[in-house]
Amino acid sequence: MKKLVHDKDADKAYCSCKGFEFWGILCRHILAFLRMKQVEHLPNKYILKRWLQSAKCSVVYDKNDKEGKDCVDGLLLVKRSKVCKVAGDLIDSTLLCDEGFKLLEKSFDDIRWKLTRLVSSRAHVEEEPNVETSSPQVRIKDPH
Repeated sequence: MKKLVHDKDADKAYCSCKGFEFWGILCRHILAFLRMKQVEHLPNKYILKRWLQSAKCSVVYDKNDKEGKDCVDGLLLVKRSKVCKVAGDLIDSTLLCDEGFKLLEKSFDDIRWKLTRLVSSRAHVEEEPNVETSSPQVRIKDPH
């Protein structure tokens, strides 16, 4: 037996099965209650943002809680895999040779510096200012 409570002030129904709270989708008990009240359109309070198409449009934050740029690409995992393989092979081949290790370490520092400059210069060009907040607008792409 399920217990349904209707809060008239908030005009919201709550069910003891906690289906809406757990899954984010209305349970059959609340749907039956709304049908009994002859509600033709589901109120917005029962539709969570994660189920909307606009949920995909949001700001992405990096590990330091700063706004970041969405870099999801169809080939991102393939690119990462290739770079990791090359880097791993280089690391493995230089571990036994001190001179090789120092050369690789210096090369990685040079590459890191060049990539940092490249990314920061491209970030200024690719940002789309948001009219309301004048901050960059970042879109999250669909997962594969």
